[in-house]
Amino acid sequence: MKKIALTISAILPLTLSAALNAAQNIDFSNPVSTYSYANLGYDNDGFTAGIAASQDFSNGSAMLEYIGSNDFYQHNFIATLANGHSGAALQLDYLWDTDYRDTSKNSHTVFINAIKTTSIDSNFSLSPKIGLGLNNNDLSTNTSYLANAALTMTYAFTSVVWLDVTPEYTYSFNDQKQKIGGKESYRDLSIETNLGFKLAPNQFIETTYRYDENNDHHTGISYNMSF
Repeated sequence: MKKIALTISAILPLTLSAALNAAQNIDFSNPVSTYSYANLGYDNDGFTAGIAASQDFSNGSAMLEYIGSNDFYQHNFIATLANGHSGAALQLDYLWDTDYRDTSKNSHTVFINAIKTTSIDSNFSLSPKIGLGLNNNDLSTNTSYLANAALTMTYAFTSVVWLDVTPEYTYSFNDQKQKIGGKESYRDLSIETNLGFKLAPNQFIETTYRYDENNDHHTGISYNMSF
């Protein structure tokens, strides 16, 4: 199944790049914001690194992302098409896990997501997300079909400090038959919180805590830079 790794990231302070890009003023708290970025880091599962390229159009924008996590046993590729005027985005999310369940087996998960951000007032916004996907892996004999729903609630304390809370639920429509015998279905409820601090128009730090019903706890801090 899709394993979400919460990162503890750290990128070298590229002072020159920060100065050259000081004119940027990105709303990093908005889930449908698109921008080019790079980060490096470490989390509970090992080292992480991410890079993204974005392109603006007359009626929207696009972003391509790569995120390597779990000491680069996991490879996440994300393509996003966003419309900044409506606050909506479509997302294609592919996760390749080369150490599925710590067995050195492969797992492939694909989701198509729709996201919509709505401002309730100048400080508070809601961003529901729904998705449909599938998973196949080397431990199972068939494909599992999945649905996902999440709601990100974001509150901006100031223009440079924000908090978001995201409950998320993932459900499998069918069982996966295991090669060693038996069947498995997938149900997962999680809650993630992020506290962000903008350091410069193109840099921010974000602390993360995530808990799911399997009693997994993840905490992290990320340093990210756009360019």
